[in-house]
Amino acid sequence: MTEKRAQKIGFILVDGFSLMSLASATEPLRAANQLSGETLYDINFISAAGNHSESSIGIFSEGKSIAENDYDYDLVFSAAAGNPATYDNPDLLKYIEMLAAKRVNLGGRSGGPVVLASAGSQVKRRSTGQ
Repeated sequence: MTEKRAQKIGFILVDGFSLMSLASATEPLRAANQLSGETLYDINFISAAGNHSESSIGIFSEGKSIAENDYDYDLVFSAAAGNPATYDNPDLLKYIEMLAAKRVNLGGRSGGPVVLASAGSQVKRRSTGQ
C-alpha cells in the first residue's frame, strides 16, 4: 500500500484580504485533516509583501514571503479584496507567472482573480472568482 502525499495548497495573501473569504477556503481543508486523523492538505500562507499580511480589518497572518517560497504546490489561491486592480507588486506578479509556467493550478478568492489576471496567468484559461 503506497502512502498518499498531502496536497500542498498555498494562499497568497495580499494586504487587505478578506478574512471571510480566506476562512471559507481554509476551514474545510483544516476540518478534513482533523476528521481524517491525517494530513490530507498541507496549508501554506504566502505573504505578498514581507513575512506577514494584514487583513481588511487589521488581523495579521504570518506566512513565508514570496522570496522564501518555492513553486512546489498543487494549488495556489490568491486572496485579495478592496480594489485589487490598483495593487502593484512586480515581485508577486513574477512569482505568479512562474507558478503558471510550472503548471501549478491557480485560483482566486474575492479579488484574487484580478491579481492573477494582472500577472497574465489567466490567458487562455477559464477563470471564475468566488
